[in-house]
Amino acid sequence: MVLSISIVVSISVFADTGHLNIQLKDSGVESASISSISYISQSDATLLANECIENQISIGTHCTWDSTTAVKEIVKLFDFDNNVNAYLFRLSTGGKQTGYIIVNASVESPSVDAFGYDCDYMLDSISLNGSGKKVSTNDHVIWINAFTYLKYNESDQKYIDFSTNKPIDATKQQLKNSYQEQIAEDIDTNDKANLQLLKNNTVTPNQIVYTEHALSGIWSSGYPIYVTGDFHGYPDDCAPTAGTNLAYYWAHYGSPLKSNLWTGAYS
Repeated sequence: MVLSISIVVSISVFADTGHLNIQLKDSGVESASISSISYISQSDATLLANECIENQISIGTHCTWDSTTAVKEIVKLFDFDNNVNAYLFRLSTGGKQTGYIIVNASVESPSVDAFGYDCDYMLDSISLNGSGKKVSTNDHVIWINAFTYLKYNESDQKYIDFSTNKPIDATKQQLKNSYQEQIAEDIDTNDKANLQLLKNNTVTPNQIVYTEHALSGIWSSGYPIYVTGDFHGYPDDCAPTAGTNLAYYWAHYGSPLKSNLWTGAYS
């Protein structure tokens, strides 16, 4: 499971419907946007991935990575203009595949978006369930955020929700505008500073350069993922989303279990 407090506003995933919902702004209210998007290099993304590994080994009490953990494979993911906007690092430990790290390559917020010690990235899990194989760079997956992925169908010139294989009722320009708004809203000077420190080789061992954490076994266990769409009416719905997921996880899957955290049903 990926626990996140940064689910985007304009392109959202709803757990209760299981499909992508594109929310395109047409109110005439001006939104934050940027005219062009730039991305960090693969070598810079690798710096962030390797620092995540080192940090987790040094501070992660449940970390299963060790000094042998390293990047085994790199899959490139793309934006709507065929630029590489994210890198999926598949890892190995002791020579065996174990875990992943996904790096957001936007220069506005370069960071580790999610990682898992001994599980597959959600995109890989979706692909395995649908086609029996993990994604590759040649699949040309369009990466929107840690939860949202599209692909382009050349035959009918439609964008497809990767998880459901259903067409998206929006033009390329609409989707691109929404993506640009997301990038503009996610600008993070701390992420920029973290990467610069890494490039200068001055980062301290305890600096945290990731924003999300994946736990193994959740997606295949019937875990009821809660997302911001489940908390309508709350102006700041990220906090109840994260809190509900954390409470449910520790009450049902934690070690040790904290059953008192979940004594009733969510409604």
